[in-house]
Amino acid sequence: MLWLKLLGVLLALQTVYGSSHHPITIESELFIGNKESALNPFVYSYVYRGNSNHSVVTSRSDGVFFVVSIVNLEIEYTLNLDPSTYSKGYGYFDSKGGYFYLCLNDKNDVVVNQYRPVSAGLQFIRNIKIYDSNINFNDNSIYVDNIRDIVTLVLAKSVIQFESKEMVIVNHIQLDKTSCRSAETATFNDVYLYIGCLGLNSPSFIKLSLYPLTVEADVPMTIGLYPRCMVNMIDADGILAAVVPFDLDKDPVVMVLLHSGNLSTAATYQLPFRSQHPSIAIGNLEHNAFYTFGNIIYHVCVKDQVINIDLDNNATINGFATSGYFDIKSQRALFVSSDGSLYKLQIPGVKPASVHPKRHGVNEPWTWWKVTLMVLGLMVGTSLIVVLVKVIESVKFRRTHAVEDNNHNYHNYIL
Repeated sequence: MLWLKLLGVLLALQTVYGSSHHPITIESELFIGNKESALNPFVYSYVYRGNSNHSVVTSRSDGVFFVVSIVNLEIEYTLNLDPSTYSKGYGYFDSKGGYFYLCLNDKNDVVVNQYRPVSAGLQFIRNIKIYDSNINFNDNSIYVDNIRDIVTLVLAKSVIQFESKEMVIVNHIQLDKTSCRSAETATFNDVYLYIGCLGLNSPSFIKLSLYPLTVEADVPMTIGLYPRCMVNMIDADGILAAVVPFDLDKDPVVMVLLHSGNLSTAATYQLPFRSQHPSIAIGNLEHNAFYTFGNIIYHVCVKDQVINIDLDNNATINGFATSGYFDIKSQRALFVSSDGSLYKLQIPGVKPASVHPKRHGVNEPWTWWKVTLMVLGLMVGTSLIVVLVKVIESVKFRRTHAVEDNNHNYHNYIL
């Protein structure tokens, strides 16, 4: 029947284009600021990246930290830190390891403090100071690998790796030997680190292998001035970033999709508006991401290496976004605004996943020790099989000769 065919066509269109027809909605909101943060534009609140699938750490500039439930956006408990030791920080909530890392610019140095969240507050464990360094951005500047117990920190002109238990530096690499003059944005997975940099006269993008820490690609761009807001689009096999021009009033911001392998340009998208550049971006490791421009949040979708932005479908928050976090399990995005509000949003048309099929998007690499263990396992297994076969043959031989001896004795008895 005709109406059934039309219904089938509509369902097919909904499957293909359904996400673009779902509006961006703010599901819930939590105020974590105070009166001062609502009135003073220099008192900010933040949400920190991490590896928990149920809680996030947020903070205020007055040294008050909150552990907030992702599910119902309720404060689980409050952590206090001496305000004199806290400024605009960059951190990571390592719930698997049981630590909270807070990185601070201290004049010309960087101090990384390691805390253990306890009921009484943030218990200081140890710290490390990195001299003649600074951090330029808070989102994705630090990443924790719980399998190797390694913390990677992206500084303005270098990348540092230290062991998480004792905070001893195990590796570092200087970026001044590349086209990078200052790291401005980054994104991680289990194997690679991607950095967007200020170059000499244009932005550049660097790809580094994490183990060992080496540069694999160094690609200067020919457009724009500096990069912003890199997002790892695993299923699109690319890295999404925004390239900001020298003069925002004259030239547009350009969204760039880079091939994750060699960082060559796969697609570009010129934004139609001027005078604004993105401040925060978070993605779900697949095809989708949120980009914030001032107080407006846009949904960006990448499919078949085409960048799509529905400019009419957006959400508005108070103030501007200071930081963001994406929870893979619930497929929910969290943004903190400059007025101290924490917002929870869902990517349009994307359903929550009970277990994400990828761990940060990339399967665990075959390191030398894994190959060694596999070879040893095969050798041991083969040896056991050989021994077992010999034992079985020996038992059969003994049984056969036992029967022959019994028969021989029987005949001797008859005779």
